[in-house]
Amino acid sequence: METQHRQETVSNEEIRAILRDVAMLQKESKEQDERRQRENEQRQKEYEVWKKEFDRSVNKRMNQLEGLFTSQWGKLVESLTEGDLVSLLQGRGIRIDSVWTRDRGRRGGEDFEFDIVAMNSVDIVVVEVKSMMKVGDVKHFLGQLKKFPVFRPQYEDRHIYGAVAYLRADERADRYAQRQGLLVIRATGKSARIVNEEGFKPKRFN
Repeated sequence: METQHRQETVSNEEIRAILRDVAMLQKESKEQDERRQRENEQRQKEYEVWKKEFDRSVNKRMNQLEGLFTSQWGKLVESLTEGDLVSLLQGRGIRIDSVWTRDRGRRGGEDFEFDIVAMNSVDIVVVEVKSMMKVGDVKHFLGQLKKFPVFRPQYEDRHIYGAVAYLRADERADRYAQRQGLLVIRATGKSARIVNEEGFKPKRFN
């Protein structure tokens, strides 16, 4: 019995060996976890770099597309409006002698630009052109329109009216523009027309 008991008893050396094995396994496991974590962090960094470059490329292309769309459609609307503007305004009782586009300048430390200006010896109609017109665009134009006599003081004695021309209107911007006393011109594929109801009297802005 004593001999069998000694055989079943684990020696201190064997215990130390087992502990060393366990410690080694734990160390290897920790090292593997740390290595996987470093690899994951590296992959995450690589992904973030790629995603940033991808987003930059997409935004650049979208900006180019938006710029091209805005430029081309804006030119189309201006062309349609300018071509029909004289007859449209004369149909509303405003005789037009001359029309010019891109009236730009700087006065009093402030830059200004008006898309189309149509006039006679008494009246001036300033036209803002948008491919997609929003309420914010109308509000900005109203602010600029009120400053027209300051930007162009040589015409301050004229009756100043405003008009907006567009292909599409968002947020019911066309209705908002009418309520503010503006002539509203909608450009279609081949022409343009004033959508204000008959008898509409545009507001004077001076």
